Amino acid sequence: MSNLDIPTATLEEFGPILIKRGYDWINVDKLNPVKSDDMDKEPGDNFINKALICEAWMGHHDIKVREDHDKLLNSGRPECDILREYFDELESFMVHSNYRGCPFAQTARAVKGHNEKGIEQKIREHKSEVRRFFQKLCERVIFQPHSIAEAIFLIYTGAMSESNDMMILEPIHSGRDAALTLFEKFLPE
Repeated sequence: MSNLDIPTATLEEFGPILIKRGYDWINVDKLNPVKSDDMDKEPGDNFINKALICEAWMGHHDIKVREDHDKLLNSGRPECDILREYFDELESFMVHSNYRGCPFAQTARAVKGHNEKGIEQKIREHKSEVRRFFQKLCERVIFQPHSIAEAIFLIYTGAMSESNDMMILEPIHSGRDAALTLFEKFLPE
């Protein structure tokens, strides 16, 4: 079964479980109920591998993330407002996910050492997309933006991680303020 063969409904059911509970809590039996016309198949033939569903969901989710990033970058709004909104969205996400943090980072820890190359690749692609967003944002107004974009990425991911560890929002607020201060410091006069 290829990623394209996984029903959208399965991906939509998988995402909230991954976000709110984590990879280890996914029960593929509940995502892939046995149908009466499948009873003549061998056990397991009608089930989708959890890693394959996860990889497909990550790819599906990352397309939406890229679209959201491009929409923000093309909004015509001031860069500082976009950066502020990005951190504000993180705050909303952390509350919604019960402070679980990034499902990609959480899954990376869950599959480490399990040779899940497809999932590991999707995680790298997602982190690259978030870096690309900060890079594009900085390129618009800052000379030599790469190191500033990387610093903002690390502030962002650190704020998410600390919020996850402490189950509080203050790290996101502090991270947003630090990222904005850094960003504004390098704006042209």
